[in-house]
Amino acid sequence: MASTAYDRSGWTATSTGYFDVHEESRAIDGDTGTFFHTANTELKIYLQIDVGEEIIVDEMKLDCDNQQNNCYAICESSPDGVTWSQRGDETYLARGTIVSITFDAIEARYWRLRLTKQTEYMVINELDLWGDAAAGLPATNITSVLPIGITQDASGEFAAGSEMENVFNNTFDSTWHSLLNTTGRWLSFDLGSATEINFVTITAGTTQNGNTVTLESSENNSDWTLRATEALLATDEYVILTPASPVTARYWRLITTTVGYANWDKVNLYETITNPSSGGGQINRVPFPGRMLRSG
Repeated sequence: MASTAYDRSGWTATSTGYFDVHEESRAIDGDTGTFFHTANTELKIYLQIDVGEEIIVDEMKLDCDNQQNNCYAICESSPDGVTWSQRGDETYLARGTIVSITFDAIEARYWRLRLTKQTEYMVINELDLWGDAAAGLPATNITSVLPIGITQDASGEFAAGSEMENVFNNTFDSTWHSLLNTTGRWLSFDLGSATEINFVTITAGTTQNGNTVTLESSENNSDWTLRATEALLATDEYVILTPASPVTARYWRLITTTVGYANWDKVNLYETITNPSSGGGQINRVPFPGRMLRSG
């Protein structure tokens, strides 16, 4: 059976805010003459959908209105509305177009469209989720995993409220902010055991200084190997650091290589997971217990 659009009856939509009367439900009401319109042009805003139960999805399809848009966004899924994983690639939302974000089939109840680069408002006439429940899930998926421990460079954080744990708290109103603005500011993550990592994403904070960052891995938390080239992090920017091929290691580190404060909103590490043979019960990242290896 081919992938088809799911019935949106009973779905509920929420967001970080809407403009005038153009509320979230207008993106799932079946009327292409109405639309959801974001309240502002800030990054990190999103449109979130609760479909009421877990469904298998391999595509998010968007009818982009012919006004505003000209922005980039990512599709994310969550089993609980708290822990989120990116699905598919960062995608450009052009005015007056039908945009499809495709990915390996995944099972989840909560879905959202999150802005990553923007100069104008996001305006969506209709949002649909497509999938083939009969086909089940693929043998493996790539999904985000939370470490059992997190460490920062010895200088510590900038002030109370800017602690390193904030990069995993799933809100966009708190960040990790390095104390110093010199090169070599870092966060290190202990995954508990050797884990195959495909890529790592960073969402910068509102006071990010435009420095660059590299991704490194280690087997012993002492000897580090460069895995991804430098990425420029500007204010509120979303970047992906991808090794040349997936790398298996227990310890991972993000380290700045130019002068400037590190101010990071969110960090996600993406591993390869094996789906249960039953085709259900998708594995997602586990809650972060907050156990630190060392604090500066």
